[in-house]
Amino acid sequence: MRQWRVGSFSMGLVLVLLGIGLLLYQFKGSPAALDLIINWWPLALIFLGIEVLVAGFFQRGDKISIKYDFWSVLLVIVFFFSSLAGYALHESGMITLVREAVQVKEHAVTLPEEVIPLTGIERVVLSCAGGELELRSSDGDAARIFGQGTFIAASAGEAAALAKVIDADYYVEGSTLYLQINQPPLRSTPFGWHRTGEVSRTVLIPAGVALELRNNSGYQTRVILNDLAAPWSIHADGTLQAELSSSLDATVYGLSSHAGSFRGNADWNVGETGSQAVATFTLGEGTWPLNLTAEWEIEVNVH
Repeated sequence: MRQWRVGSFSMGLVLVLLGIGLLLYQFKGSPAALDLIINWWPLALIFLGIEVLVAGFFQRGDKISIKYDFWSVLLVIVFFFSSLAGYALHESGMITLVREAVQVKEHAVTLPEEVIPLTGIERVVLSCAGGELELRSSDGDAARIFGQGTFIAASAGEAAALAKVIDADYYVEGSTLYLQINQPPLRSTPFGWHRTGEVSRTVLIPAGVALELRNNSGYQTRVILNDLAAPWSIHADGTLQAELSSSLDATVYGLSSHAGSFRGNADWNVGETGSQAVATFTLGEGTWPLNLTAEWEIEVNVH
């Protein structure tokens, strides 16, 4: 009398599907394999049911001895519950997040240049929420913003799209321009919220326009001034590094947490006021005030 081990065929089907999924992973990437597993696991249950029905039909004539393969059936049951868990994760959006986490990688992108006319503007209030910032004085009549970014995205096209959505925002009130430099948005991942990228920008501001800058990012702020013909005030939550031309006509005021924060070749005159340290030095006749404030350190080099 022949013996039929119910469950062996179903387990074989499961292994075939798993092998095909892994093969697709090698040639097409994990999303194809993941879709195959999610969409086709129910076939294992269908064939297991067919096995049970066919075995019951043939057993009526006592022509075949039926034995249930415990381990095969158990394996199919395990994959059944795994499939249910997969569907639950898919409906909750977790599968999409996992797929995105697997696909994404870093892409270097050149940020689109932004030109903001400053006709009739006497003062610019500039704020930056993140990323490294380099500030330079210019002799033009417009503010210019450009830079580089590294974005975590599934493709170079998606990275380029992310670079376009972080354009600076600004509005004008009277003779003052308020300029906000935006940062890459947050992305939800299975491991929490993370930035979609990091950016480094250069901002050119005409030397004859008054400026108030606050960089709240904690990253380095670098200032390069070859000319100055208006009051400038710069606050950085991180470190502040300045390269100043010896031909400037400015009085530099520094404010930081302690006296050892002032570095560089500038001839600092350091003092203290309460819990903060202050320092000054003069270039030329010291006509224009240049206020430098940093939480960590201020390094000024004069060339």
